[in-house]
Amino acid sequence: MNQVLGADLLACGLLSHAKAYGEKGILRADFKSLTEIAESACSYGSVPAFWLNDDIVQSALEILIEAAVAVGTSDPYSSGFYKIDANALGKVVATAAKENLSWLKTLEKADAEGDMDTILDPKLMDRFPLAKAHSNYPILKHYNEFGDDWLHRQLRSMNERSSPSEVNPTKMKPDDSIISQAASEPKITYHPATDSQDWTGLATKLDGVQLLLVKEQVGALVLTIDQSECDDRTKKNAKKHADAIVALLEAPDPPWKLIVELLNSPVLTAFLNTAAVLALIFGSQ
Repeated sequence: MNQVLGADLLACGLLSHAKAYGEKGILRADFKSLTEIAESACSYGSVPAFWLNDDIVQSALEILIEAAVAVGTSDPYSSGFYKIDANALGKVVATAAKENLSWLKTLEKADAEGDMDTILDPKLMDRFPLAKAHSNYPILKHYNEFGDDWLHRQLRSMNERSSPSEVNPTKMKPDDSIISQAASEPKITYHPATDSQDWTGLATKLDGVQLLLVKEQVGALVLTIDQSECDDRTKKNAKKHADAIVALLEAPDPPWKLIVELLNSPVLTAFLNTAAVLALIFGSQ
């Protein structure tokens, strides 16, 4: 998951520019030109987009490619050439929604059958690439639904919150103490009585704001895993578990028992954020 601050907003800005100024909604340009277009696409409000830099432009392009609304190539004569298709967004979002439903049904079926091998299969999500991409970047779905007026409000807000001192923002990082403690502190575990838990009552109490807070904490968990110094195998295992939880939380009726079982898996309990997620879930009771 791309975690560069503002990259998802810029991705929408580039789609907006392609729709307005591209050839029938398609923008073709090299990287240098796109950096100039990015500044124009994000210039809303009285304050310029000080937060933009080349890393953010590159990350925005990677988001668009992952979400299947852009393609890119590199050659020895340029820094990269890209095609951004604004017309594809609606169709791709609809396909991603169908994939997401299939993904959730697969997980729910595996849960009902007690098939943890399928739930934890590291290659399972590869069968649903658009669902994964659009789950990682929900702002694309929001832009598709709410359009340019909504996007311009977001960009104005982003510009007003930035300043010249933030010309070179880096990747969003969790508190350094969280990462260092995750590596050095004894493993924190939280084991609710999942067999006797009132899951129906829990689901009722986790509606609305509380559910949004849980999603935010899971997002923080994913970010901590990304920025951790764990070995690649441990990091990949933890990410697959966390990605499965992200998908399950998008279900109309999240399967809380399965979510808690995944959170209690050894590969996730090593991260302090996991305890925060569980505390939110069970603290609502």
